[in-house]
Amino acid sequence: MNQDNQHTPLELKYCKLGIFLLLIFFSHWKTAAPMLSEGRFWMEEGTFFFERICPRSFLGGFFYIHEGRLELPANALVNLSRFVGLRYAPLVTTYGSLILQTLPILLLIAQRRRLGLGFFACASIIVLSACLPQANEVWANTINLHFHFSLLVALILMLPTDQSKPWRWTLRGGVLLAGLSGAPANVLAPLSVWRAWREKDRERSIQAAILCATALLQLILQATATGVSPRQYSADLELYGLIVATQQFFAPLLGLGYTTDLLMTLRRGHGSEFAALPLILAAVVGYAFLWTVVWRRRRDLAYSLGAAMLLVGLALITRRNDLADMTYHLRGLRYFFAPNMLLIIVTACLCSRPPGEENASPAVRPIQRGLAIPLATWALSTGLLLNFAMPPQFASGPPWREQIDALEASPPKPGEMVRLDIWPTGVKMTLPAECLHLDDQPSLE
Repeated sequence: MNQDNQHTPLELKYCKLGIFLLLIFFSHWKTAAPMLSEGRFWMEEGTFFFERICPRSFLGGFFYIHEGRLELPANALVNLSRFVGLRYAPLVTTYGSLILQTLPILLLIAQRRRLGLGFFACASIIVLSACLPQANEVWANTINLHFHFSLLVALILMLPTDQSKPWRWTLRGGVLLAGLSGAPANVLAPLSVWRAWREKDRERSIQAAILCATALLQLILQATATGVSPRQYSADLELYGLIVATQQFFAPLLGLGYTTDLLMTLRRGHGSEFAALPLILAAVVGYAFLWTVVWRRRRDLAYSLGAAMLLVGLALITRRNDLADMTYHLRGLRYFFAPNMLLIIVTACLCSRPPGEENASPAVRPIQRGLAIPLATWALSTGLLLNFAMPPQFASGPPWREQIDALEASPPKPGEMVRLDIWPTGVKMTLPAECLHLDDQPSLE
């Protein structure tokens, strides 16, 4: 073998890595482009986190409890944003969030061969992570970091544990950070315990112990919290089924606009009961097909499907507003980002060769793969054409720096409350004059 050929695999490896990184950058940049030009505070990020963290001490800002939950990564970014001045504070939360939200994708790239994912399968997952309609709400803001961290924990649960020592500690740290990010990652604790118990694996047990500890902490905080906003529940199983069908299957394939049109057409033609039935049956068939193939060919992926279903269950019981809004108005998209990504990853793994078995056939048979490939292509093209831009209500908002210029030109008096417009239009953040720090840096006391 000549010298050129000896270097080819290494060159190809770094070439593929470069392509992956470019895909991440392009996908995330385009999805979050309206937010990246000057940064912006996003709804609860400003009205809850920034408003309530700013008056606190430096240490107290890190351990702010929001609605009975410790969301440490969000707290850290908002807390650190105080120390660059109000003009540039949104840039810290926007770009900091974007960096943290790439962690699951970076893990997927680094460990793709251990999952059995080929180059094109992994590249498709990266693009879909930014093109799903559910991705629009979760990019480049701190308040939705916990959904990305739940995906991170699910990926760690998928990976084999025979890792190098640096990787073992890295994955443990990922589980700990995810558990401290909020509720979604911790709902996977029972699944982590179940796998550790079945496999009798030391490393799996350590990961499960870490997640159980953070879950216990979050439960204690939730149980002792006061003033938590009420959640809405329903005994209408048909409504829950319709939410799953529209959010997980039809919205990614048809786009938000066409899915809403389909629902309204069926509702006008046959009434709400008959409109829901065929869509629910389609979702049931989709899940049944995935479970059947996984159970027969790749049982290691059953934990990923289980994680997706646990996260869907969490989404259905933690929704605050009208549950019907999640169907006919397709609200609450962010709750389904992680479970939808898991369905995509499982499907990609089924269409790839099992890890460590380069000569084996993919779990999905040729005829089924022949259907899966055009389906994936359709989902990609739908995402690129219909779901790539931010929704109109989020695509633009009040200028931030002009407001800061006006405050610097006419500083508020001590004790005065200042209201600032944040995104989306109509949402305001209220801060005392002492927390503005327009010209100086805030004290650490």
